[in-house]
Amino acid sequence: MQVTQFTDVALKILLYSAEHHTKKVTSSEVADHHQLAVSHVRKAIHHLQQLSYIRTYRGKTGGITLTTKAWESTIGDIVRDVEPVREIDMYIPPHADQDRELQLLMYRGIQRFYRYLDNYTLEDVMREKSTLV
Repeated sequence: MQVTQFTDVALKILLYSAEHHTKKVTSSEVADHHQLAVSHVRKAIHHLQQLSYIRTYRGKTGGITLTTKAWESTIGDIVRDVEPVREIDMYIPPHADQDRELQLLMYRGIQRFYRYLDNYTLEDVMREKSTLV
């Protein structure tokens, strides 16, 4: 399973914000830390704000902070919200039972992927990261 670059950027924004939860973080900080284009970070921030995962503040002392929703959601919830919904794109000719079985197998695999991610929150990932370093 591969997530889009957009989802990867969104998760990095949320994790960086979680690690620095005592202050507002800026798009430039996130971009510099992860070596990302500021424009990509800003686009993802806008989307995360629309999904109510972050709160944005404008002006000289502006930045972003996480909302309660971000802290309470699982990584699976976040990926489902950010990642575009994709069905398994396979041509299945009429009377092709094996192809239908393969499509069902792929669908079940994706569901397991999301269920695995549902076991973790941003706080869990931060805790895991601190034990890996």
